[in-house]
Amino acid sequence: MDSKLLQGLGKIAGLGGIAVGVVLLLFRDFLKQKFLPSQGLPPEQGYHILLAFLILTFGIGAVGVVAWIIGKTVAPGKSASFSAVTVLTLLITTVLASTVMVSRGDSSNDDKRKQVYIGGRVEDSVTYEPIRGAMVSVAGYANPTPTEANGNFYLTFQPRQPGEPVRLHVDKEGYESGDETVVPPTDSAQVLLKKAADR
Repeated sequence: MDSKLLQGLGKIAGLGGIAVGVVLLLFRDFLKQKFLPSQGLPPEQGYHILLAFLILTFGIGAVGVVAWIIGKTVAPGKSASFSAVTVLTLLITTVLASTVMVSRGDSSNDDKRKQVYIGGRVEDSVTYEPIRGAMVSVAGYANPTPTEANGNFYLTFQPRQPGEPVRLHVDKEGYESGDETVVPPTDSAQVLLKKAADR
């Protein structure tokens, strides 16, 4: 492979891969907790997909850097040595194999397969304004999670019986506790809270 071609590809792949990887790393929480679940993916699958993208993008960056280094060490107009091309090929193969393995997750783990996802929104029963900081949990399971500024919540748990209805329990200071029965998985659960009567 020509040294100039290696240097050019190395610069593009190195800078592009690292830049995209940094963006994914910075926005990983948003992608994992909001964007991917809103597209119908439970957080566990979202985590594996995000991790696969990170490995792929940083892997492309690493391949680019190695290609650029090889290109710089080769004399102009000469081809890269067989050992250098072999190293580059092995690195590309490793990155692709790692990406595929991570994106598939651990399919042999029964506990992960049984995890189900519930998402929804907590609102004021009169104004329908979102309620921030309400603690949402599945009754009988230790998995409380707070609502966000827009009232949305996302949680996962492992049900004792697949497909069974569960009761969401919501607590918030200044409001009466609220309960709502849902059948997971769902991303449209709605819980309305009444303001507590002044004493």
